[in-house]
Amino acid sequence: MTSIIVENGNLKYDSRNNCNALIETATNTLIKGCNNTIIPDGITSIDDYAFYQCSGLNSIVFPSSVTSIGDYAFYGCKQLTDLNIPKNVVSIGSSWGRVFAGCSNLTSIIVEKGNLKYDSRNNCNALIETATNTLIQGCNNTIIPDDITSIGDMAFDNCRGLVSVTIPDGVTSIGDFAFEWCTSLTSINFPTGLKKIGKYAFNACLNISSVVSKTRNIFAFGTDAFNGVNYYSPCVLTVPYGTKDAYIAAGWTENVFKGGIVEAPYALKIADVDGNEKVTITDAVAIVSHILGDDINGFVAAAADVNGDGRITITDAVAVVDMILSVVMRPSKYGETWKTIRSTHNRTHFYLLTYF
Repeated sequence: MTSIIVENGNLKYDSRNNCNALIETATNTLIKGCNNTIIPDGITSIDDYAFYQCSGLNSIVFPSSVTSIGDYAFYGCKQLTDLNIPKNVVSIGSSWGRVFAGCSNLTSIIVEKGNLKYDSRNNCNALIETATNTLIQGCNNTIIPDDITSIGDMAFDNCRGLVSVTIPDGVTSIGDFAFEWCTSLTSINFPTGLKKIGKYAFNACLNISSVVSKTRNIFAFGTDAFNGVNYYSPCVLTVPYGTKDAYIAAGWTENVFKGGIVEAPYALKIADVDGNEKVTITDAVAIVSHILGDDINGFVAAAADVNGDGRITITDAVAVVDMILSVVMRPSKYGETWKTIRSTHNRTHFYLLTYF
């Protein structure tokens, strides 16, 4: 459809200014658009399904008067490449509304500065609900900002040009259908804090052959979340060291990941004193205690005085940094040596710093 005309004199509807759209006059709501629509100034709402499956719609300009965009309003507009949201828009679909889903060629999303409800921070090419740090809509060029906590339902649905995506450590949930039909994705990494993957989240991601999960917050994912990932080649799931059995118990089985489930090798970080693969406050307390000095065989030594000259200087500080970042230890003038001891018990690794 390329032309919409309402006859002059209609008391309920109009197509003002040759806009090629059906408008409800009293409410200034655009009810139906087409491939050639120009949204007139004064329009306040884009109705549900207004541009549904307008596959020839190449561009759309929202006037500043627009405050709301309804569910499925631009669903399936596969030729749409740019999306610019005015600052007065305060409502974009409901929680289940696929407002821009299926816009498979979308490469740019910009929210005008001053919008109090939404943003596209850090030139991320995404639509974000500011108050909740939820990414509502992404595109083929999206870079997910580090402070995002949730990826919403259908956020990347049908983004078939999305080649890679980095999910930040702060993300705790991935919504239903979030990456459905992202057919160019070949791998995906899940962060340590992830707690939920919704149903059909990666459905029909036919080229994914590698899934790496860093989380120890093991949970059951939604129905058919990974349906289709084995289409071209068996998909391999890599999980943290010592967690394979727990993942399998939660439903992450080789029936889903036909390439098998493997455990990542444990990477030694000297600051990870308790060996849980994370540097936490527990590790920090242990390190600080060591720096402040311990009673070792009746001799109280300031551990931060690495070179043993009776002072804590920049030389000692550099040495301490080296110790935290690597396993290279430096002896003091007292003849003592730093040593890293590794012990294994029930597949748990403990790393101790000893001074002797």
